[in-house]
Amino acid sequence: QYLKVQVEDKVSNNGNTLAKMTIADPYDGTDLFVVIRNPYDRIISAYYHWETMHHPVDQCNSPGLMNRLVGESLDAVEKDYYMYRGGHYIPQYDFVYDTTNKSKSMGTGTASTTSANTKKENKVVKHVIHFENLKQEFEQLMG
Repeated sequence: QYLKVQVEDKVSNNGNTLAKMTIADPYDGTDLFVVIRNPYDRIISAYYHWETMHHPVDQCNSPGLMNRLVGESLDAVEKDYYMYRGGHYIPQYDFVYDTTNKSKSMGTGTASTTSANTKKENKVVKHVIHFENLKQEFEQLMG
């Protein structure tokens, strides 16, 4: 369903008609939405989600530990590993906009982010719903 075959007007050297295969955008013609969360609440939630799997909760309540590990996580996403800790630290901006000047790494290269002021970026979702108002905004979208 997502694979389009297009017959080209050109003929190859051996006389066969060339076919061009492209992958169709599965979201073409749809209204996309995304749910975003208060960035502070999101970071705190991600921190506790990951750290309580490895440390007792009372140790996780240390401001020093939290500051160090959140800082390391954000640095990892920015410099080395875009999907660090399951993608919980990916900037929500990346779920709303197609940043054509961004290279995303799965751990083997770098993730270089560029501010919105340096290159035009395209909004890829039509609706942004805020987690803090999820019920009301989702009902409004579906209504």
